[in-house]
Amino acid sequence: MVTKTRSGAIFRSMLLPGWGQLYNQDTYKGWIALSFTLTALTTAGIYGFLGSQAEAKYQENTKDTV
Repeated sequence: MVTKTRSGAIFRSMLLPGWGQLYNQDTYKGWIALSFTLTALTTAGIYGFLGSQAEAKYQENTKDTV
């Protein structure tokens, strides 16, 4: 038998929001929070990648005009 603690749920939620709810077997709220978290992280990664590509293209274009 595994004993679940409040501190275990808090620690998991601090690492990845939604994981603490899944740990406490509150699956509905856990999957919703986890999906929002993963969506936000994916969106941030995509925008970071696109931003670095745009910056590289800008830097490439400004070298020719100087």
